[in-house]
Amino acid sequence: MNEMSLYVKHGILLQFADDTAVICSGINYSDVQRQMCENLQLISCFISECKMKLNVKKCNVMWFKPKSVSDDESPPVFSIDDDVLKEVSNQKYLGIVFDSKLNWRDQISQIMHSQCGDHHSHRT
Repeated sequence: MNEMSLYVKHGILLQFADDTAVICSGINYSDVQRQMCENLQLISCFISECKMKLNVKKCNVMWFKPKSVSDDESPPVFSIDDDVLKEVSNQKYLGIVFDSKLNWRDQISQIMHSQCGDHHSHRT
């Protein structure tokens, strides 16, 4: 799987075991769309060449955008081999919950829930 980094031409590829994230940035949606579409096409070729199968149902898109970008502006939709990727507002990656507004409430809530759950399970 480490060879996949050779196929990503734009942005950053993060990998750990079978978890992969592709991060692109740009000056506008069109710029990011161009970069990400090329990356997804190249990753699809890599996966095919390795005779692997991608579970598109586990693939998501999340947008991080400055407050100056209007919510009226619709971000592009991405697909891999004609399967549309679901857009999400938060995503767990390697145990950390990322929020599209860079808000850590969901992450803190998860930590608090897990701590309270652990605390209550040890009570006698």
